[in-house]
Amino acid sequence: MTPEAIAVVIPAHNEEALLPPALAAVTAAAGHPALADLRVMTVVAADACVDETAKVADTAGASVLLRTPDCPVETSSRLRPRAVGGFGDHLAQLAAEEGAMH
Repeated sequence: MTPEAIAVVIPAHNEEALLPPALAAVTAAAGHPALADLRVMTVVAADACVDETAKVADTAGASVLLRTPDCPVETSSRLRPRAVGGFGDHLAQLAAEEGAMH
């Protein structure tokens, strides 16, 4: 039987500097014993970024959803729930700047 999964979605727009601490926070939280029976997947929704946000996320092992500048916001907003829905049974959202808080 496949274990339940939780997808942690981090919406990001030009967040290459703030993303590493956010991804580290998710990784640390995913290692908590209470989550031992869950698959924890990190998804970065890179929103028309012109920096290295997507590359930073990919290098850290996160799945990346890209919205390019030519994709209307209405279209990406409509598609995002369906795209993310394939990642897990549960969904959590974290802003990149939240992971950088001390």
